[in-house]
Amino acid sequence: MKPRLDTRFGSSAVQSRSGLSREADVLITSETEFPTDMLIGVSCILVDEAQFLSPRAVERLRNVATMQGVPVMCFGLRTDFRSRLFPGSKRLMELADSIEEVKTTCACCSKKATMNLRSGKLREY
Repeated sequence: MKPRLDTRFGSSAVQSRSGLSREADVLITSETEFPTDMLIGVSCILVDEAQFLSPRAVERLRNVATMQGVPVMCFGLRTDFRSRLFPGSKRLMELADSIEEVKTTCACCSKKATMNLRSGKLREY
């Protein structure tokens, strides 16, 4: 699954950094509901670009995990380039059973990356 708002790789594509791509099974909006019959046979829900979820969608996914017993794993950024929490990320951090940070290295200084660039252009340091 992914937020409908995320169109970076196409309207419904989910793509990894290594170039693997797949169409999302569900595009999530703040109005998306997850009825029990929709989840028959589903072992786990994976959500990409979760920072773009609305707080309401995060709460509905939390209900899927707690009430329907389907694990939900969300992947995304915590903050924007100004170090401000995305609304979806904020709600995820409030509700998550566990949070794991994927550490990455800054392309400019080779230290732990702590911020996102607004532009894809890197400056020389």
